[in-house]
Amino acid sequence: MKTIMRPLVSPICLSATLLFSTVGSAAVISEELQLQLDATGSFDSIPVILQFNNQSTNQRTLRQIRTAIKQQLKADSSLTKTERKQLRRLLRSEVIQSLRGQLKNARKELDPLLDFSAQGQIKDLWLINSVALTLPAYMVDALSQLPQVTSLRADLQTSAPGQAYTPPSTPEWNVESINVPSLWSQGITGDNIVVAVIDTGVDGEHPDLSSRFRGGSNDWLDMHSTSTSPIDGFGHGTNVTGLILGGDSSGTALGMAPNAQWIAARVFDRTGYGSLSDLHAGLQWALDPDGDPATDDAPDIVNNSWGLLGTVGTCQTEFQADIQALKDSDIAVTFAAGNSGPYSNSSLSPANLPGVMSVGALQQYPDGTLTVARSSSRGPSPCDVNSVFPTIAAPGIDVQTTGMSYGSGQPYT
Repeated sequence: MKTIMRPLVSPICLSATLLFSTVGSAAVISEELQLQLDATGSFDSIPVILQFNNQSTNQRTLRQIRTAIKQQLKADSSLTKTERKQLRRLLRSEVIQSLRGQLKNARKELDPLLDFSAQGQIKDLWLINSVALTLPAYMVDALSQLPQVTSLRADLQTSAPGQAYTPPSTPEWNVESINVPSLWSQGITGDNIVVAVIDTGVDGEHPDLSSRFRGGSNDWLDMHSTSTSPIDGFGHGTNVTGLILGGDSSGTALGMAPNAQWIAARVFDRTGYGSLSDLHAGLQWALDPDGDPATDDAPDIVNNSWGLLGTVGTCQTEFQADIQALKDSDIAVTFAAGNSGPYSNSSLSPANLPGVMSVGALQQYPDGTLTVARSSSRGPSPCDVNSVFPTIAAPGIDVQTTGMSYGSGQPYT
């Protein structure tokens, strides 16, 4: 009986939803999703990201509250450290609660239809007022007709940057070349700073990284396994974390901010691939690692050393809302500029989006001269031609960093 009724329920539910909904224009179906629809049968499964309209009536008021708090944090130099921390906690709580509430309200009408249509789990992406789910192809066009839906996009696979290893140059040259030791001598070593690494994971047992893990039960997110402790089956995230805050157990100072702490989300699997919804989920987790808006456990910086495939020289806004929400919460967002140089207009998204601190790569010649690495992506940014791209540059070729399986002093490009 269930087998007979199941195909009939979908059109009935859909018709009822359409009948009692306000008539509006159809949602946008992305070009990539349309290509998949054209190449598949009606009952084939397609992973999608469905974005809802912003129907919350209190968003403007909440935005005004967030703006007022941010302005006070920025302008009032007399605030004590405790007062600033309290204001920041209030700010982030407002952002999280408003975004969670927005998605809850948006889903209310469509939940029965989505629950029935989805093949497997529905992933809440409250950071961007969306859900990720797998649908039969015939449901995509039907859902696009609903006024509650803004867009439907393919939940595409993307990849972490590949790794290229070459013989290392003088150990610590990257630290010395930008005069980091002078900052250390002034006590600027990353104390009380937490960095979230959104990448392939981190080798949590590495001697140059293990003591710097913040270590809470919610300080690790794994989108690809059930591991409750940090792991890295690909290596890129471990490399990146070492460059940021790696220690000196090997006798070589690896990281720029050795007293900072890290938390991490593993959004790419051991082959280096992850879906767009995995990346959205990782950025969302960074804003509220323990799932409780009342606790301020968000990092100070969210580092992303990855870019979207096929976006060289284009402006792809898939992650604009995520970045804005993090910035609204007084969190710095950094992205690697990309490895698509040496020509102009070779930036990648999301690094080229407004408000992102994009980081290019420098290399050192034998005579000690520092120059922009040939592979480093160049501007201008197609998202904002008047901005500087990349925002900053740092040593990124033949630098020493942490490797998987306890390997210290590993060359990294």
